[in-house]
Amino acid sequence: MPRKKPEPSQVEFHEANRSENPSAAPLTPRRTAAPTRGRVATWTTLHNTGTRLDDATNSRMTKAHDRTGRGVRDIWEEAINAYCDTLGIPQEMPEDAELKIPAPKKNNMSGGKLIMVRLTRNTRARLVEGCLREDLGGRPFISDVLNAYFDDLGIPRPKEPQEPGVSSPPSL
Repeated sequence: MPRKKPEPSQVEFHEANRSENPSAAPLTPRRTAAPTRGRVATWTTLHNTGTRLDDATNSRMTKAHDRTGRGVRDIWEEAINAYCDTLGIPQEMPEDAELKIPAPKKNNMSGGKLIMVRLTRNTRARLVEGCLREDLGGRPFISDVLNAYFDDLGIPRPKEPQEPGVSSPPSL
């Protein structure tokens, strides 16, 4: 015989009576407290930084990764710090150093692949100071910095495509 469904307005809930069934397992909450974090997350102190890289620079970034085994963030950190060393920017920036990247003089937002990294506070401050000294916005400055770093690693620049019908100069 099929079970008869109760009328929803007549459903009653009763607490379990422990005296009737003393062997029943004690009631425990279904959820436990979330585990506490053993260490502080380090990424929270990093600053999102991004720019659009042209295809040639992006290709060189891939080659730099293959050659050094470093990730994008490590390559950016090393490139920015090495370039800022050549500009004479202090290795340790003051706590109140500017972190906002200056806007470009020309708004050229077309093309390129957007690359985002999280930089340390000090590297971000050095990046901003480099932009100010070179009088550049973030996009051209980062592109120049990365290409200088790739040149130092010996990663060749891609050959410029030639226009059809134009012959290349004779080699010596």
